[in-house]
Amino acid sequence: ELWKVLLREDDASRVIMRFLWAQPLKGKRKFVRALDAHLSDRYPMFKGLSVDWPAGNSIPPHIREPEDRSHDFGLVNEGYLGYMNVGYSRAEVDLFVWLEALRDKQCEEKPCEVGVHIAGKPDLKGGCPVKIHIPKVLELVGTGKFHEAMELIESCNPLPDVTGRVCPQELQCQGVCIQNKMPIAIGQLEWFLPEREKLVNPDGDAARFAHRRDPWLVA
Repeated sequence: ELWKVLLREDDASRVIMRFLWAQPLKGKRKFVRALDAHLSDRYPMFKGLSVDWPAGNSIPPHIREPEDRSHDFGLVNEGYLGYMNVGYSRAEVDLFVWLEALRDKQCEEKPCEVGVHIAGKPDLKGGCPVKIHIPKVLELVGTGKFHEAMELIESCNPLPDVTGRVCPQELQCQGVCIQNKMPIAIGQLEWFLPEREKLVNPDGDAARFAHRRDPWLVA
């Protein structure tokens, strides 16, 4: 019943999201164990999820099966929204991404954003080159504020759906993630948010960029 409420995408669902985001790790693990025990028939990606969660287990983005991708040149890794191609709803995919954000340790050091100082080295290791406020993005996703998370990313980076796929996250933000056994999929979230926005608000791009001059005309 709790999962059904989460899928409603209303005020009640967001209250539950905020509640679970604020829970200590023990409470979050209890919730994930319940998903594993009761919903893994409907969601095979939940089966075994509670084992070593959150440090060493997570829901991966959708990877196409070899027999499917052997016939074309389409993407192998379709991101989280790829789950829609195998029958899951956009609301369900939102919750898969939300579960990934719940893995965040909410650390104060913010290495994914600012990098890590290495003794004897003049430069910081890792971090985000454009200083996206990654911990805040994860908090917004973790509390059900997907649109606000997308806006925050775009305030720092105008092309998140590109950099989310091509940026070497393993050397930057994810490379210094405190969840070092299995870093949070920051790049996948960065790719997901603007692509999700296109589904939720198809006319949003035109409205957001209506007052900006075409860069091809002013170059």
